[in-house]
Amino acid sequence: MLKISNISILLIIFLSLLGSILTNTTLLSLQIISEISLIAIFIFLSFNIRLKRYEIYILISFCITYLFAYPQLGHKLFETSIKNAFQGLFSLIIIPKLIYNKTLAKKVFNLFFYFNIILTIFYIKTDLFSQNQSISSGGGLFLNFHFNAYLLGIWAITILNSFDYKQILIGFSILQTTSKTSLISYILSVIYFYKEYFYIKIKQIKRIHIISFLSISFLLTLFLISSNIEEFKSFIFMMGLKWRDKSLYILVDQITNIDLFKNSFSILPGNFEEFDKIRIISKYSNNDGIGISNEIGYFYYLKI
Repeated sequence: MLKISNISILLIIFLSLLGSILTNTTLLSLQIISEISLIAIFIFLSFNIRLKRYEIYILISFCITYLFAYPQLGHKLFETSIKNAFQGLFSLIIIPKLIYNKTLAKKVFNLFFYFNIILTIFYIKTDLFSQNQSISSGGGLFLNFHFNAYLLGIWAITILNSFDYKQILIGFSILQTTSKTSLISYILSVIYFYKEYFYIKIKQIKRIHIISFLSISFLLTLFLISSNIEEFKSFIFMMGLKWRDKSLYILVDQITNIDLFKNSFSILPGNFEEFDKIRIISKYSNNDGIGISNEIGYFYYLKI
């Protein structure tokens, strides 16, 4: 364990938030500098703490994997991929081994996210980078509604002590981002944290009955959907037209697409920019023969 000063932990927090806020903005160079500076700090700290043997093996495995993938990635993608991978890896390995003022760090994060909640709820967009075309509608500091909702959900879980007005406020702010996936994930996470309450209720039912009910329900649902997949897609597409949102249809259409899975699977990190060009021809939402682009995050994870 290594004790660091308040200035050091504030610098780590500042660089982490700066790198996230400046993503896909005209200040891309400043974002890269902040991320490289953060990695440099982690590398410096790693020489002053004792790493466990398996952590050293993980770092060596990462280095070897990306070295083998270099010919396929190319210089530019190699730098981007290894920067992102090692920033996350060093955070997981180094931060738990640091002794710092957790009260101060928590207050800084809380102030930042409460401010972000206000911007999100009232659709206040910072719009500091007018030349950036990637800024989406809605409010928030992260300039992307998915990113805002995702980080708000993670923060909500970390401060979850009881389901009170704070959780309702955060849930509403996630709803305002229009990121339905993040909202559902947040709700399921809250249910999981209160699983003991549901467990007490369910425990009154015999285990064999619960297992039988869940197994039969799962197999029956899987059979009905798989045997009527096209009809199911047609139904959710029509519902999407009614709701003016085809997100669910796109998700189901791509999850069930075998060709997309084949193109995404690779043992070594692959070229995700080329993979991003793949278009999935859809029966119901095909636009002038172009098709819909890949929307599923885990396909990218398989590729990179």
